[in-house]
Amino acid sequence: MAWDVWDPFEDMKRLNKEMERTFRDFFRKPVRFEKGKLVREPLADVSETKNEVIAKIELPGVEKKDVDLKITKNMLAVKAEKKEEKEEKQKGFYRHERSYQGFQKAFSLPARVIPEKAVAKLDKGVLEVRIPKSKQLKQEKLKVKKIEVK
Repeated sequence: MAWDVWDPFEDMKRLNKEMERTFRDFFRKPVRFEKGKLVREPLADVSETKNEVIAKIELPGVEKKDVDLKITKNMLAVKAEKKEEKEEKQKGFYRHERSYQGFQKAFSLPARVIPEKAVAKLDKGVLEVRIPKSKQLKQEKLKVKKIEVK
């Protein structure tokens, strides 16, 4: 029969590893505070076909009017916000709640595109952006084009 001897230093090493992992994971999460508001980096899928680049970005609960989408020849940036306000009045109490959540993401596109011909559609919390590819490869001055979401 073997006797286990407690080693306090092993417990301290294990605690140290757990704390390091906790801090590392905390800073990896796609959530941050900006001017006192919670801003989340939305999930996004970018794919490429022969003629266009397609980006699908999750924006749950966001309305079309609250989406700010900008595209250059090689970059896409989206910013959106979701605001909610609830008010409940009953005999003996009154409750008024407000919540805010922002979404923000910017990323490089896999090919040069034509921003002026981009089409964006928001349906069931998913923003789909279709941008035709550019045939020009020469470097031009990058212009930012704001796209209206339908």
